[in-house]
Amino acid sequence: MESGSGEGSSSMFSAADDDESLKSTTDADLLKRAWRTEKAAPEILKIEADLVQRSREQIQLMIEKYVLHIHKTPELWNRLSKQEQKFANRCIKDLEEHFEKSVLSKLPDRYKSSLKQSVISEEDDMDFELKVILSLSLTYFFLSLSI
Repeated sequence: MESGSGEGSSSMFSAADDDESLKSTTDADLLKRAWRTEKAAPEILKIEADLVQRSREQIQLMIEKYVLHIHKTPELWNRLSKQEQKFANRCIKDLEEHFEKSVLSKLPDRYKSSLKQSVISEEDDMDFELKVILSLSLTYFFLSLSI
């Protein structure tokens, strides 16, 4: 009987170890494992919907974070799928609308370009980081005026 209870406790530990190893693996590792399992399976397996959704959200967050740099760099832009390019275009549109509503609409007409640093600039020379800092600074300034 003792050997039976010993086996049960060791299998309990191995199940806990399996759970812990699953928690410690990254989504990339889980995607690789799912792909290998699907490839080796004799039939189509159930989709790992949560894993696919998490991976998609991670990609979207990366696109959102670097969208203007990606859009300005043809090599990076061409790496995106058509669906990712549509998402990036929506992000740019949303960013421009937000920038227009929160900052540019409150400035004189000659300073309303979101792409130029000054009135005398002939090219689009606004750096994205500068745009974000300017946007946050001006938003804070206008919010403090309205309080």
